[in-house]
Amino acid sequence: MAMISHINQIMTDNHCEAFCIELPETDSEFEKTQFSEADIYYKFRYTFSEDVQGDLHCQTIITKDLIKILQKFMLTKYTGGIEWFKSGMLDVAHHVHIHFVSRTKKDTIIKALKRSDKDSGDNPRFHTNRCYALGREVDVHLDKFWRYPLKQQKGDTKKKIFFKDFSQGEILRLRDEAYAVWLTSAEIQNKKNERKEDSDQLSSRLYAHLDKQDTSSDIKIKIEIQKFYIEIEDRPFNRTTALGYFYNYKIMRKKMTHEELALTW
Repeated sequence: MAMISHINQIMTDNHCEAFCIELPETDSEFEKTQFSEADIYYKFRYTFSEDVQGDLHCQTIITKDLIKILQKFMLTKYTGGIEWFKSGMLDVAHHVHIHFVSRTKKDTIIKALKRSDKDSGDNPRFHTNRCYALGREVDVHLDKFWRYPLKQQKGDTKKKIFFKDFSQGEILRLRDEAYAVWLTSAEIQNKKNERKEDSDQLSSRLYAHLDKQDTSSDIKIKIEIQKFYIEIEDRPFNRTTALGYFYNYKIMRKKMTHEELALTW
């Protein structure tokens, strides 16, 4: 939970308004138009190379360059944001999400991205599929689609919001909603991680306890598991969970083979 407090401290400042970037429009293949059934909603993700991990200034420059390339295929609107954390609020490889609408086929856009590498010298950006991904949103919920890249920008005066064709009020509303959803999911994930860690520690303590006891028969193992749960850990005894630990222990200590276990199903 210390990580949540740390993130909240970073993201409570309310000065993002000064750090929203609406980039100038570049030459586009399309005029401004109402979106139609022909429109494709694209989700673009780019993972920054190791040499710029943690360098927000360089990441911002790279993001602007990526947007300039993608704008040639956009129907004006887009949102973008840089992320440093995954859902459990742990560090993740720094990356940027850019969501936009287009009427251009995916292969055509990817070819344009790879052609741009000719101008990047000895540091090609799109030489492997591991560093970028271009996906299509099929079941589109507009608010969710536009706000997704903004989920880690709230109140963070360092990271910038990249957008086009949204009012300041709209973009800040999307940012606030995205952050609230992300924060909730992060807290849920943290609780899952804590439960898993507790379960892992419990199994380690149980196996260590059994190793010190007489486990020459199944009934002796089961009795010791019961004692461990009820007397040592003061936990409610759960037959299904205990049975799982019982079989795991027998397999791990070679008191049972996988073939024998399979016959108990």
